[in-house]
Amino acid sequence: SFGWINDPNGLHYRDGLYHMYYQYNPVSKKWNNMSWGHAVSKDLVSFEEKDPVFLPKDDSRVIFSGSALDGEFAYTVANIKGERSFYQERCYSKDGFNFSPSEVIIPNYVSDERDPRLFSYKGKKYLLLWEQKNRFALYVEKYGFYEIINTFEAQDAWECPDIYILGDRLFFTSADGFYFEAKLDDSGLSLISERKELY
Repeated sequence: SFGWINDPNGLHYRDGLYHMYYQYNPVSKKWNNMSWGHAVSKDLVSFEEKDPVFLPKDDSRVIFSGSALDGEFAYTVANIKGERSFYQERCYSKDGFNFSPSEVIIPNYVSDERDPRLFSYKGKKYLLLWEQKNRFALYVEKYGFYEIINTFEAQDAWECPDIYILGDRLFFTSADGFYFEAKLDDSGLSLISERKELY
């Protein structure tokens, strides 16, 4: 394989195939021109590379991390030239290979907000987003749109938020290698434990 790779995204299983997408520069071994690479596997041991997806629309924007849930893909579009302004887009796919036209679902309002994480909980679909420093935002889907519920801070946490649902317990993580137990109700997501080492 040629090119720069990092950050797996949108991992999911559909019709007998595991789909793995990842940050990818298809034209250089250095970071830039970020899109999503794509590989598939039947057994999670051997992978076959496919054509990259979510390519940048022009040389001022790149595609950052994101996630997938039930055929919906959400990802960050980052303006890397001039004034930084990141926003969140989504598209849909029934097979993991072909995608609908993209649409903006959360416009820029802070600066570098990124890494949308889609998840479902008790019959509702949610989106977690890193905003800046150690602040995160939670959105809920209503009638096909995402509405913000709340923001919260997590000690020393930053980017790539994630939620793990184990039985009736929720755990919030980010890129820093720590976790918090969390609670999710109509008022939003709150952290209910001290920061603990994930590894």
